[in-house]
Order: sequence, then C-alpha cells, then structure tokens
Amino acid sequence: MSDVIQELPQEVQETPQEVEAASIGAGGIPEGADETQKPSNALIGTIEEQYRSSKTLQNLLSTEDTGDAIRGLAKQVWNQEKLIGGDKIPALKPESSKEEKQDWYNTYLGVPETADSYLVPENIVLGKTEEGEDVFSQLSEDRRDAYKSLAKNSNLTQDQLSSLVENLEQTEANQRSLASQDLDKNVKKYMSELYAEFGPAYRSTIEAANYGYNQFFPEELRKLMPVNIINHPDFVKAFANHGNNIQDDQAVTTKVDGRTISTPDDAKREIQTLHSSEAWKRLTKRDPDLSVQEKERLLAANERLYKIAYPDNIS
Repeated sequence: MSDVIQELPQEVQETPQEVEAASIGAGGIPEGADETQKPSNALIGTIEEQYRSSKTLQNLLSTEDTGDAIRGLAKQVWNQEKLIGGDKIPALKPESSKEEKQDWYNTYLGVPETADSYLVPENIVLGKTEEGEDVFSQLSEDRRDAYKSLAKNSNLTQDQLSSLVENLEQTEANQRSLASQDLDKNVKKYMSELYAEFGPAYRSTIEAANYGYNQFFPEELRKLMPVNIINHPDFVKAFANHGNNIQDDQAVTTKVDGRTISTPDDAKREIQTLHSSEAWKRLTKRDPDLSVQEKERLLAANERLYKIAYPDNIS
C-alpha cells in the first residue's frame, strides 16, 4: 500500500526553512504583495477593548489598507478640531469654588458678567396678521429686567436668553389666545342663558346689573375682576337685584312750583329753568341783598334736582 503523504519529487524538495522563506519572505510579507497591505483586524487588535465598539473606528478600519485607515483617522481628528477649535476648553471641576465656576462660565461660554449686560428687546415678533402685519409682544421694563436676572442666575449665554424669551413669549401668547377663545364661547353661552330666562327684560336686567356692579366695586377693583366671572348668570342676576335695590332707595321726587319732578329728563329741564332764574343769577353774583333763607332754598332745590337728574353720580 502506498503512503498517504506523498513525498515531493527530489528535484523540488526543500528544507522547512526554505519553505517558510518561500511562503513568507525575508520581511515577513508575502512576496509580490504591497507592504501597506495588512488585514484590518490586525490594526483593531492594537486598540484597547473599550474603544473597539466605536462605529466610527469600525468604519475607518474596515479597509484592508492600513495606510487608508490611518489617513482616515487623521482626517477625522482634523475635522473634529475644526469644529470645536484646536484650543481645548478645560473641564469644569466639581470641587471648583463658586467664583471659579462663574469665571469659567464667563471665560469659556461667554456668559455676560452682569445682568445689565444682557440684551432683551422691547418688542418680540410673535407672528403676522391676516393682512401681513407683524404681531408684537411688548415687554415692560420690569419684565425685561426679570428676564435678565433669570439669565444671569442661570448662567445663560446671550443666544440662550434670546431663544428663551422668544419661546416663552410665544407660548404665553398662544395660551392667551386659547383662553380668549374659551372666554368668548363662555360669554356667548352665558348671554344666551340670560336671554332665555329674562326674554324682553334681558336688556334692563343687564343695565341694572352694570349699575349695581359699578356702585359696589370701585374702579380699581373692577379692573381686576375676571370677565368670565362678571358675565356668569348667577353674578349678573345678583348684581341686577343689587342695582334695582339701589335705584329704588335713591328714587327721589321733589316739587318745583307745585309740580312733582321724578324723572331725570324733567329734573334736567328744571335745573336749566332754575339756573336761568333771576334769583339764581343773584346767588352766583353774591348779591349782598339776597337773604340767607333764599340762598338756602335755591341751593336745596338745586341739590334735589341733581339727585334725580344724575343718579349715577350719587356717592
């Protein structure tokens, strides 16, 4: 039986060293191969395990050309330095003092050193009307100062503050718009309910409610009352009753030359008649011959007529 392993012919037999040299070559690179050729996993093998999961590295080293891989890494580093700058920003250490942290924010992030150094515009453009005109949110000085203080306390940059102001003002405007729409719906609903209940007396009820409301609340408080509250049917009915009661209590009549005066129009005409009388002219001219009793009579009549003619001015 012949041997399984066949010997080479005598003329081509080589020593193990010769076989190794023929297969690998003197420099450890296969003869005829480019010296830059090297399997990529060999280069990856020189990188610490914790970095090998990087997709960027895996892509760069996927080529079998080691020179291309190195050139790719160099280009990647150059691009990153171009984006972030060659000068390195030192890390902010947790143990840094408050003053050191503030100096770091000012120096490396460009945070203004004082609140007054921030810029907040008086008007923020929120959008456009249907006619194409800009819609502004006008910021008061106090509101602008509040934004500046917030930015300084939060170590915001100027760009961050500008973005914050614009977004907050836009959000608030949207909320006001939605609230206004809801309010309009509620007011219309309340008016419909009141009209259904009072019918022909709806207008007089509203007038009585306004009168009672204006008599009960001073102007400073009326400005603070929410519209959805003062238009609620229960509120309107309560102040309509209050207004009617006040008007009943203030109903005044007086007699002038034997005539009973009870309406505002009648009273206004009587006032004109009184002021054009000879006695009133003597009063305004301070006639020394006008008796004290006549003066008191004229003034009392004038006061009674004014109460009837201008009931809203009664305090």
